Amino acid sequence: LIAVVALLLSAVGTHFLYRNYIARRAKSMAIELVLGATHQQVFWQYTIQVALLGLAASTLALLCALPMSNLLEWLASDILKFKLQLQIGPLDLLPIFIIGPLGGILICLPILRKIIDIRPQILLQQNFDSLEKTQTHRWSYIPVIVFFWLLSCFAATSLQIGSLFFAVFLLSGFLIYLATRLLKTFTERKEINSLLPRLIVRNTTQNFLATASCILSFGLCCLLVNLIPQIEKSLQQELKNPQTSKLPGLFMFDIQEEQLEDLKKLAETSDVILDQISPMVRARLSSVNGKEFDKGEGAYAKAATREEQAKMRFRNRGFNLTYSNKMKESESIVAGEPIQADSEQAQISLEYRFAKRLDLKIGDELEFDIESVPVKGKVVNFRRIEWTSFRPNFFVKFNEGHLEEAPKVFLATTPQLSEQQKLSLQNRIVDSLPNVSIIDVSRLVERLSKLLETVAFALNFMSILCLIAGLFVIYSISNHQVASSKNQIGLLLLSGAPEKFVQKVFGVQFITLSAFGGLLGSALALAVGPILSVFVLESPVVWELPGIIITNLVQLGLVLIVVSSGLREGQLTDPKELILTE
Repeated sequence: LIAVVALLLSAVGTHFLYRNYIARRAKSMAIELVLGATHQQVFWQYTIQVALLGLAASTLALLCALPMSNLLEWLASDILKFKLQLQIGPLDLLPIFIIGPLGGILICLPILRKIIDIRPQILLQQNFDSLEKTQTHRWSYIPVIVFFWLLSCFAATSLQIGSLFFAVFLLSGFLIYLATRLLKTFTERKEINSLLPRLIVRNTTQNFLATASCILSFGLCCLLVNLIPQIEKSLQQELKNPQTSKLPGLFMFDIQEEQLEDLKKLAETSDVILDQISPMVRARLSSVNGKEFDKGEGAYAKAATREEQAKMRFRNRGFNLTYSNKMKESESIVAGEPIQADSEQAQISLEYRFAKRLDLKIGDELEFDIESVPVKGKVVNFRRIEWTSFRPNFFVKFNEGHLEEAPKVFLATTPQLSEQQKLSLQNRIVDSLPNVSIIDVSRLVERLSKLLETVAFALNFMSILCLIAGLFVIYSISNHQVASSKNQIGLLLLSGAPEKFVQKVFGVQFITLSAFGGLLGSALALAVGPILSVFVLESPVVWELPGIIITNLVQLGLVLIVVSSGLREGQLTDPKELILTE
């Protein structure tokens, strides 16, 4: 998905550069039309040109990727501590060679669509950019939006995650564009007397596409770069904060029913009291509302998205049932009524996402098969479970009085213990009850945190690649703007303005635009981060303000270097040559 963002940033730069290229080719197209070429022929001429450029880009990308795969394989294996094989198969080549040509055409389609509306007499008199935008031109943005949405879903192998990711960036891009429009309106209405700010404002307002492209590229870069650390810190806070998740010390399972009392006595000898003792009964769901439950056997291989695969896995599996009339600290009801302790009919509480995967509703009557014995119950509520509590939690919970006679094992936890208490208790259990399995929750959380840091490192590395793509866009725009403003630069130099002043005009302009885009992207990251943390990851909200400030300062430093390079390459030095028109 981060690679999709990099491609999206490249699309912004491609759209800007190709639009200006078509504008410069306007007279050539007018001449072709006068000489007898049709609008369709001119349209397909430039469409094929874009497709060939996209194909060449895909080929170059593939040629670069093949030798780099060995380096990435070594780096990934060193970080992950296990061998990772990166291979590019025949099926991987097809998307690559589709994305290049087709993506290029769709990105440039709103510009190519203008060719159909060209009239030679208008082109010969007016600038191509002054052509009136038609309704068809506006609708020509829809194919590229659909293309990136499908690409996001394909990259995520998930309709839900891909759509959410794309919606976040599409909405963010729209808000950034809207803020840019408001900035343009504000600066146009404001009277400025100083020469340097007046020149900067004129450049930004007259070249709005360049302004919007620069702000959009850097804003989306900052959104991505600042969003990942926030999510990482949010998950780490959920894992490491014992006051929030109230982590147990040890987690024990495979406890036989006849061993439970012995285990309690062993714990007491180490001054430990077992808590969260939970029975677990193995069962299979056989019917829903009197109809045989569809297990979806054989459908897993046909599932296209990860949601469908998860749904099929849940349908064709056994379930761990438990029974209790009380709610745990890690549980909360999101729909329905609490379980009634005095109910004669078996009542069932389901984890809400589990119920969604199996298409179950409150009021459904479920029948479970427990070693060929049917047990029926009615769904009365859905629960949200805080899984990072690392306590015995279950998807399916019955009320008491219906599963006590079923074959079962028990799970249990201990409170937070010192290392000496843990070691003493584990040794006693291993000697007396060797079949009981024990997990040190603190060590588990530590390993999960390290795994999370590894994943975050990989994501941050990818986001840096996106930042490079954004910097390349800014470089291209700054280089192009200086080259296309040669008449203005020539007049400034001939009127006595020093060359450093001219460089300062464009340098301050792009630094200001990048800073504005960074501010918008950071603000969006601060807004989107809590939304993803609360509603998607269900973890506490964490704002990384110092990290965001440092990141933006570093990125602005890189922009300064890139813009300076673009100014040096784009600016001509001979004033006489600068004032010549094309």
